[in-house]
Amino acid sequence: MVDKTPDEIANLLKILSTAKEMGDKVGEGQVYCHLSEAFFRSKDFKKSFQYSLKGLSVVKEIGDKPWEGRIYGSLGHAFYRMGNFAQAVKNHTKDLCIAKEMKDRAAEGRAYGNLGNAHNRLNNFNQAIEYHKLALSIAQEVGDKSEEGNAYENLGAVYDGVGNFKQAIEYHMKHLSFAKELGDRVGERRAYGNLGNGYRGLGNFEKASEYCIKSIKISNKMGEDSRVGDGAWGGKSYEDLALGVAFYKEGDFKQAIEHLKKHLCVVKQLGDRAQEGDACGILGNAFHKLGDFQQAIAYYDKALSIAKTVGDKTKESAAYSGLGNAHHSLGSFQQAIEYHSKDLRISKDAGERGGEGTAYGNLGNAYYGLGDFKQAAEYYNQQLSIAKEVGDRAREGMAFGNLGNAYERLGYYKRAIECHGQCLSIEKELGKRAGEGSAYGNLSICYHSLGDSKHAMEYATEHLRIAEEMGDKIGKKNCSIKSRKCLLPTRRI
Repeated sequence: MVDKTPDEIANLLKILSTAKEMGDKVGEGQVYCHLSEAFFRSKDFKKSFQYSLKGLSVVKEIGDKPWEGRIYGSLGHAFYRMGNFAQAVKNHTKDLCIAKEMKDRAAEGRAYGNLGNAHNRLNNFNQAIEYHKLALSIAQEVGDKSEEGNAYENLGAVYDGVGNFKQAIEYHMKHLSFAKELGDRVGERRAYGNLGNGYRGLGNFEKASEYCIKSIKISNKMGEDSRVGDGAWGGKSYEDLALGVAFYKEGDFKQAIEHLKKHLCVVKQLGDRAQEGDACGILGNAFHKLGDFQQAIAYYDKALSIAKTVGDKTKESAAYSGLGNAHHSLGSFQQAIEYHSKDLRISKDAGERGGEGTAYGNLGNAYYGLGDFKQAAEYYNQQLSIAKEVGDRAREGMAFGNLGNAYERLGYYKRAIECHGQCLSIEKELGKRAGEGSAYGNLSICYHSLGDSKHAMEYATEHLRIAEEMGDKIGKKNCSIKSRKCLLPTRRI
């Protein structure tokens, strides 16, 4: 499919010129809005933002409330794509107020959906769920099947983010049903991809692969030159991206890198800087997982440079986080602290509480690596507090685990046991078997340190059982070491 957006923009600019000559303020304001939306589709978010501001000035002057609301929505989308989610929330809130004032229920529902997406990116998960449920209710009320499907997809995405994959799968299944009913092949492809991610999160790789293959088959049927989602790259490039991400999540990082590099070549040729930055970020993660930390740093540096160029603060924050983690793995803990501190500053400035919590966790890890367990515990407590605040159960469990490890190293074994017990409870709730196994392993260590060999052995045995169930060779090896330690007397000073 040929991209008609450049022709559309050229025609709109001609219409704009005519409207100005004739003093047609209504037409001028509307054309500015259409130009903003056209530049948004072509991923020139800065120009989209500029035309939205021009349109807003005109429609406010003539008192055109419906178009004012629409332009606030466009501004919200532009801020969202530029990574400024706090500003996206402000503009979508203005759009919502006008929709309510005009009693436009459909527009009100869309505004709730947009607010839900922005709060999801801010990791305000409870707020995001509330808005998406309001969007769903209105879509059902007005009989908008497309928006109802979107609401289910968005709710699934939030539950994916908090690690509640069972709930996420339920919503993605509903989205899939609507996409099929409406003949929405792009939506169907996304639903299959999301279901693959959900089952992968549950550790069901057979189901995950099944859905990933279905997603790829649809992409191939759409053809090499088809538009996929809101990207301008075709089916083959999407296939490489989907396979790259699938192999990454299954732990086959070499295969992931092979496909992601192909995808990177395509988006570079198309001049799609945002997708290029995304690909570099994922490649950085893959090389990190392979233990090639220098190559990971090289890709994170590229991702950081592109994020700064396109003005995407969220991706800039992610790149700093990746760089911090890579330097941590190299044992350069002070360098890691510098990068994680930059990540923390950006998250605070953007009001992104979830990102702030992640940065605190990473800083805790770095101080833990330095042997400063007291400072590590302070950061882990901040990580835990934010995870509870935003309703992120997965990160709450992680924070309890981190805090338990710090307390164990400080000799506060009973506190450590409490934390690991909380971690275990959350991992069970979320159905995360690997995390459950790790919690059992940590409890075994704490009870051994207390001289309680009986409980230490019981928890080590549970850890071993889960490691064997999941085919975790490293976990089995660690379990064997812990089991042998449990048989030894604890040295007390």
